[in-house]
Amino acid sequence: MTLTNVVVNGAHQMPLQLTLSQEQRLLKRLQSGEHAAFKELYEAFSNRLYRCVIFPRLGIADIAEDVLRDTYLTAFEKIHTVTWQDRSLYYWLSRIAYNKVIDVHRSNRRTERFVKGFTPYLELIGSASKGPDEMFLDEERIGRIQELVHRLVDGLNPRYQQAVRMRFFDGKSREDCAAELDVTIGNFDVILFRAIKRLKALYETECEGEEA
Repeated sequence: MTLTNVVVNGAHQMPLQLTLSQEQRLLKRLQSGEHAAFKELYEAFSNRLYRCVIFPRLGIADIAEDVLRDTYLTAFEKIHTVTWQDRSLYYWLSRIAYNKVIDVHRSNRRTERFVKGFTPYLELIGSASKGPDEMFLDEERIGRIQELVHRLVDGLNPRYQQAVRMRFFDGKSREDCAAELDVTIGNFDVILFRAIKRLKALYETECEGEEA
């Protein structure tokens, strides 16, 4: 059983109740590299971390589950740095989880700034005729923008491509996009957000390549 399987497949299990002395022994097993011990760590605290630390601060289940997974992956990487201090390992894990949540919010703010600047270009592709904003763009510049956006979108995985094309190129509503992907509107918003986030990364790579 791999570490990833423990984290992904162990979700939503009943919490494992541990005394402090049991947690201390668990820490020793974890630091010796025992994977079964990591599974116990997950079963003991994952539900509480999700319900009390992560989900209330994010509000989107898919993203919260990603943060929970990343919390335990980081814990596994840093477990050798922990010194037992006669308090539950939950508090150490909760600090990791809280920092992960902060990272998500910071990343979201950066992505939102990118979306505000980049979305008009996406909408430009789907526009059949020039709108008022486009009148300030000459045809050559519009062509360059269209080429760049198509190239970036082609670099997305198929699901992200479909979300971007439906929402921006075809001008479909969020409700129609969600129905076509057979997901809830909230889940579609998450898919679209992640697609835009990936576009941002591709765009930054493109810019770095031009500067090199």
